[in-house]
Amino acid sequence: MIVVSILGILVMIAPNLYKQIRRFFFLSNARVELQREARSNMELITRRLRQARSTTLVMDQASGQPYYSRIAFTDIDSKTDIYYQSGKSLVMSVNGSTRTLTSNLRYLSFALPRSDDMTIVSVSLTLEKATYEGQTKALHVASEKVRLMN
Repeated sequence: MIVVSILGILVMIAPNLYKQIRRFFFLSNARVELQREARSNMELITRRLRQARSTTLVMDQASGQPYYSRIAFTDIDSKTDIYYQSGKSLVMSVNGSTRTLTSNLRYLSFALPRSDDMTIVSVSLTLEKATYEGQTKALHVASEKVRLMN
């Protein structure tokens, strides 16, 4: 009788425990992937942005996209860089050569935090990934202020 009751308790607990472990696994994997993507994309954007000529900086929006979700500039090597949101993708274009940096983009914004200093640009990036059961995991990379060196 005791064995049957212990087995009954285990049978009742096991599905919920399995579900919680699986949810934790998927959320942890999503968080690690988003952190890796966000750091590499933010590092790439800020590295290229530091090389921009401040007189060529243009922030606007691509057609049908959020405000200030596109930035274009010319760097010290006279290469034209454009970073913009296209749906859920972060797209980079350098001298007409276009590539998608991530397809997990939720929000992208470029801003000038000080109106009297056109050499500081604030970059804000949020990535989001589906986990399971219709759930998503979002990761916001805090706004990073980048000083243009040229």
